[in-house]
Amino acid sequence: MAKETRNPPLAGLRERRLFRRLNQQDLADTIGVNQSHYRQFEAGGVRLDVHRAKKLADALDCAIEDLL
Repeated sequence: MAKETRNPPLAGLRERRLFRRLNQQDLADTIGVNQSHYRQFEAGGVRLDVHRAKKLADALDCAIEDLL
């Protein structure tokens, strides 16, 4: 049986969100997912596709590379 692996959380995503005084719902709306799905990005439960990563980086005023 294969061991399930978890993606690492996106670097500094939560901290950047809090610095901008945004809640998870704000960023979920920005990238077109529900809050529960967004929470999984912060926790490393799911991968972020490049289109949503770009929207997220724009909303947080950083480069995509800063989130990796």
